[in-house]
Amino acid sequence: MRSIRHVGYLGLILTLVGCGSSEPPMQRDTVHKVTGKILIDGKPEPTVAIRLTRLGDADPNAGTSKSISPGGFTDTDGTFAIGTYEGGANGDGAPDGKYALTVQWGQVNLLGGRYEGDKFNGKYADPATSEFIVRVEGGPVQIPTIELNTKDLPEVKLPAIFIEQGNAPQAPTTVEPK
Repeated sequence: MRSIRHVGYLGLILTLVGCGSSEPPMQRDTVHKVTGKILIDGKPEPTVAIRLTRLGDADPNAGTSKSISPGGFTDTDGTFAIGTYEGGANGDGAPDGKYALTVQWGQVNLLGGRYEGDKFNGKYADPATSEFIVRVEGGPVQIPTIELNTKDLPEVKLPAIFIEQGNAPQAPTTVEPK
């Protein structure tokens, strides 16, 4: 009875070992530190999202970074470090390439854990119209301080709002900025 149990354990171990992949894991592409600072109306703001979007095709020899957009968030002093595989204040950087830098000034939704909204109304969020180009070429990049402003922001149409009076909802009312 004991040998049957041992054979069963051996079979289970061999099955689990056999389930592993014979392919090696994808290797991370080489990245280089990318850091900078953003001021809004002359002041630093925390948790402003910065994203790098590759312009042109990825390096044909690139592995995992082909479909990744490096990014990061500003700290309380407005500084940021871009990360591709590892984020935070010590982001690991970005692979070689030419990128459009975009900025979104939103907030973290504590219930869903997502970053939402943009106090700039999309003014700095489109890679196709970004005036900030970053080149990463074989070494660290220190982006000069970027000064953004909240003047002349594009208008945003707000969604219809339903106003309830008692229990009976009235027709939707559209609210538009002045």
